[in-house]
Amino acid sequence: MFTPLEEEYKTILNTATKAHNPNIRFHAAMKLADIGRGNGLHILINILSETGPDWLRWETVEHLVLIKDPRSVKLLLRLLETNDEKVKWSVAEVLGYLNDDLALDPLIQLLEDRSKWVRAAAAKALGELGASSSIEPLIKLLEDDSEYPRYRAVEALGKVGDIGSISFLKTVFKDECHHVRIAAKRAISEIVDNSFELKGD
Repeated sequence: MFTPLEEEYKTILNTATKAHNPNIRFHAAMKLADIGRGNGLHILINILSETGPDWLRWETVEHLVLIKDPRSVKLLLRLLETNDEKVKWSVAEVLGYLNDDLALDPLIQLLEDRSKWVRAAAAKALGELGASSSIEPLIKLLEDDSEYPRYRAVEALGKVGDIGSISFLKTVFKDECHHVRIAAKRAISEIVDNSFELKGD
């Protein structure tokens, strides 16, 4: 004999795993994750790996960020083995916000992915992590053929805040993309301002 709470859990779990509509599965999985049921976390991460509407993928990303379950990092890293670029850049976004050093090396590897969107997402995530070991790979990305990864690399270097990055960021003043050039000036200002704040402390 199940308690009312257990019955409710069984109903939600059944919906999360068997409903044909991905939106319904997402909201059921979200409830499971919110009440701390591991099934919910696994189902949410599985939704990321499915072919579905972009809005659902991003809602899933946002919810994984909000619940900040430490178990999610290892589960998400497994998804990086896919060839689906949307899955990889969705996962990279989440890993950046979860701010776990376990994701550092896999994200650095993603900077060489064939998809410009994945490279850009990885650069953004590395900026959130702020690790000094990402500086050299991010500097290399400043020479990327596509402007979006260059833009994200510039932003990330600004967030990491290493004073040694400034000379490399100055080379971006000649970038063909106006947005990248503006981002470089903004990143240098951010680094300099943070440097003064640290000296003041």
